[in-house]
Amino acid sequence: MSKLYYLKYTQESEAYVEADSADEARDKISDYTKGGGDNMHNIRLNEAGWSVVDSMGELTELDSKHEHAQFDTHIADGTTYQQQDEGFIYYD
Repeated sequence: MSKLYYLKYTQESEAYVEADSADEARDKISDYTKGGGDNMHNIRLNEAGWSVVDSMGELTELDSKHEHAQFDTHIADGTTYQQQDEGFIYYD
């Protein structure tokens, strides 16, 4: 049987921002990048990658009579998950 693992992607970036205060500098870069969603191609990326945070236990198919079977497809350690298109990615 396969196990389900919980992973997180983190990245560290840096920027030098002209401002009159630390709060203004943070606000300017947050506005410019829309919280990290835009213009990141102009920001220096120092490090990025995936890490395993936790093992969620044995992954098994959800019984069709389970109360969450309408939306979810699998269960691990009492929590139900929905399998996504890629076949190995799940949402809780």
